[in-house]
Amino acid sequence: MDCGEGTQIKMVQFKVKSRRISHIFITHLHGDHIFGLPGLLNSLSLNGRQEPLKIFGPEGIANYVRFNQKQSSAHFTFDIDFQELKGAGPIDLGTYCGLQFKAFPLKHRIPTFGYKAIEVQAELNVDPEAITKYSLSIEEILNVKKGASIIRGDSFIPTELLVLPPRRNRSFAYCTDTIYDPDILQYIEEVSLLYHEATYTDDLAEKARERMHSTTKDAAQIAKSARAKQLVIGHYSNRYKNLNTLLQEAKVVFQNTMIAEEGKLFQIL
Repeated sequence: MDCGEGTQIKMVQFKVKSRRISHIFITHLHGDHIFGLPGLLNSLSLNGRQEPLKIFGPEGIANYVRFNQKQSSAHFTFDIDFQELKGAGPIDLGTYCGLQFKAFPLKHRIPTFGYKAIEVQAELNVDPEAITKYSLSIEEILNVKKGASIIRGDSFIPTELLVLPPRRNRSFAYCTDTIYDPDILQYIEEVSLLYHEATYTDDLAEKARERMHSTTKDAAQIAKSARAKQLVIGHYSNRYKNLNTLLQEAKVVFQNTMIAEEGKLFQIL
């Protein structure tokens, strides 16, 4: 999600394998979100990539990539499928790698989109106690995972007696850059993990409005109103050397807030 300048350096530093990238989601066409994209695509080609790549983003993302490709005489060894976004949301982007993706509009100085990924539970979880109780065979277990009941002659064992209660599918929403906008609540309601920009502390709320960005308390209020489980804040102004100030401000409104730092891992609960 987004590809700013220095992306490849960080991928090497944190051991993110570029060959595993199959989809790229661009929020908007400001430089700090796209300047690393032409270089990444060229590196993928130089490394002999053959698999097609899908890129989502606002109108103009295809022209941006093609212009850079033309001016640098770059030749890509793989196909790029661009899906340019426009209009209101949510926009269904399809299901990939066990995740269903949606896009929705954010309010910034230029057309901007947020993204949400929702875990898709492909199979049911068979209750280990049911396996023992009913002496389920491997074939029966595989069928139950697909939602089938068990029929043995005249006996019938319904699926609900064989599987564990379905767990709530986890989800992740990515909201940057944006002004404080309650309209997005309909798209991120009860999200498991919300990333929301927090460019400024609350004392610079007026500047945030002028520049179409959010404050720490804005991000926290969105998380609280959406009933999110966790909030990660980022996209800080470089004026802040002590990020704990931003974290503590957000925690006043939404306690389960974490700070985004390079290389930090977050578990989606």
